[in-house]
Amino acid sequence: MVFGQRVRRQLTCPDKIVDAEQPTRTFEQAAVKFVLENQHKRSLHSDIGRLKLLMPFIGSITIDEIHTGALQPWIDHRRKEGAAIGTINHGLKVVWRILILASTEWVDEYGMTWLLSAPRIKLLSDTNKRKPYPLSWH
Repeated sequence: MVFGQRVRRQLTCPDKIVDAEQPTRTFEQAAVKFVLENQHKRSLHSDIGRLKLLMPFIGSITIDEIHTGALQPWIDHRRKEGAAIGTINHGLKVVWRILILASTEWVDEYGMTWLLSAPRIKLLSDTNKRKPYPLSWH
């Protein structure tokens, strides 16, 4: 059990306090939940593509162990492949969104969130952005 996972919660039963361990869930489990809950998203196919690239690197890691350092091997790999900074950042944003949902909206049968708090995922500095092109000069 990782430090900070054991949480004491008082359930709705009066005079009963239950020691509940927050179950450990892998990033792959969280990603599946994200995909199933976001079928309405127009960019879901893009998110799925990013998640497929991430799975070999962080799919088996529990969501409470994911942070910028855990994502560094994936970032290095994508840079070696020649991926644009914006593309890498999109993958990081998808990871961050999943962790935010796990810490705020996704709850188990005991009313506990999947994750106690989401880490801050630092995006890469993108200095090679294209300049905006006006649709009209008027």
